[in-house]
Amino acid sequence: MGRPIFGGSKRIAALWSERPGKTVDRWGACTQSVDSLFPWPSRGSGGRLDQFAPCSRVTSTLIQQASRWALPRETAAGAARRCEFHAQQINAICAINSSAHILSVACGRMPEASLSSAVQHRFFGRLVGVDPDEQALAEVSQTLGHLGVETIRGSAQTILSWSRELGHFDFIYSDGLYEAFDERFCRRLTRMLFEMLHPGGRLLAGNFLSFSKGGHSVSRRDGSAVYGRTPSTMQRLAADIPSHWLGAVHAFVAPCQTAVYLDLLRRS
Repeated sequence: MGRPIFGGSKRIAALWSERPGKTVDRWGACTQSVDSLFPWPSRGSGGRLDQFAPCSRVTSTLIQQASRWALPRETAAGAARRCEFHAQQINAICAINSSAHILSVACGRMPEASLSSAVQHRFFGRLVGVDPDEQALAEVSQTLGHLGVETIRGSAQTILSWSRELGHFDFIYSDGLYEAFDERFCRRLTRMLFEMLHPGGRLLAGNFLSFSKGGHSVSRRDGSAVYGRTPSTMQRLAADIPSHWLGAVHAFVAPCQTAVYLDLLRRS
């Protein structure tokens, strides 16, 4: 088992232990500290603890490709900004732990890895992408395989039985997956992914933002259902995780106002 991802920084460990096991409100005191540690690119800090060069700028090519994974009501440029956000999270994680093990669930073509300077400089221990799309995984292998990025073909349902085979990770993230499933399944998935974290590890799960209090279902362009969620409904997805495992629970709306994230830390 690798060392806790936050083990190398007393300041960061103290940050997450300010209110252990309690929900952190979007505009609470801890939220500001978390944002300074894992900032959105639009806030200009580039990751204060990031020893790497800033993420590559969002290019017109990326914006064009981003239309494939855009959420309802979201522009391709907004989707590209979410992609850059994930690249910055990877950079920040690897700046703290150069041997970090990272898992991307429903990774698609993993465009954030191409934007991440940590990945491009191979400053990580392991990076695994799981997705049911064989063509997308083939593209990941072609563009990122030489950097040591691994790919595994699998769906959200099968990952529930693969946890032991996949191993444990310091950072697990997913964007564009949770909105395809109801709350009951997402709670099971969240607990399973959380159990795959090393002590001190982090789980970041994104979802299409709903503007109704209880969330609602809408349809994508291809006709598939999407479950919109709010910060409060995202927090409910952590309900099956034992409280003594949780170091922090944080749900926040992205500045693009189309996505909401559940950010969980496992106790060291």
